[in-house]
Amino acid sequence: MSIRAVTFDKQKVRSQDDGISHSLALVNISCVISGCEVSQDGASAVTISTGVFFVCGRLVHITSPESIGIPSVPAGQTQFMRVVFEVNLNQSNTEIDFMQGSFKVLTDASAYPALTQDDINAGGTLHQMAFIKLRADSVGIIAGSFADERTLYYSVSNLKQDVEGKAASNHTHTALAALQISGDVAPDALQVVNVYIYSGTTPSTTGKPNGTLFVKYVP
Repeated sequence: MSIRAVTFDKQKVRSQDDGISHSLALVNISCVISGCEVSQDGASAVTISTGVFFVCGRLVHITSPESIGIPSVPAGQTQFMRVVFEVNLNQSNTEIDFMQGSFKVLTDASAYPALTQDDINAGGTLHQMAFIKLRADSVGIIAGSFADERTLYYSVSNLKQDVEGKAASNHTHTALAALQISGDVAPDALQVVNVYIYSGTTPSTTGKPNGTLFVKYVP
């Protein structure tokens, strides 16, 4: 039989099935749901705090802070680095140990390393999700080069708080100056539109792709 059912009695659910469903809900965006704060830890390490994120629709919990050492750099050289969470489905998990994902540091001598982002829900095996980028020399992390590359989940409730001016004092978008929504929404159709948050005259882009709303037009 050429049909494999999932959400039916006595049928098996595979990891890629959940991954596809979550990716659809998140509009194919790998993102941090909560926590996972990034920070520099001295001259030669970075830390990612406890939290939760989705990578290709796969849910991952960081249950204790992750300290990641930065590779040493020879004297007279500078390296461009990216700290990523890498999913590698060529590895095998056990019931005790998770082996298919870990934080890694990518390096390049001339530019920030490109990410490999296979669709692991459609036969791909390797996907890298960016968390931090920085530059380092023989002394360690170069001052001012540490940058947050996380994509953060921005919900409709966050947007509502911003528009109404009720966001928490530590919320990124409290100083909302304008809101732009773009996208075609036809009658009786559920569509995806882009939401751009303005804190002045320029849309916010750092770490937050602003947001995506599902909107149904009602005449």
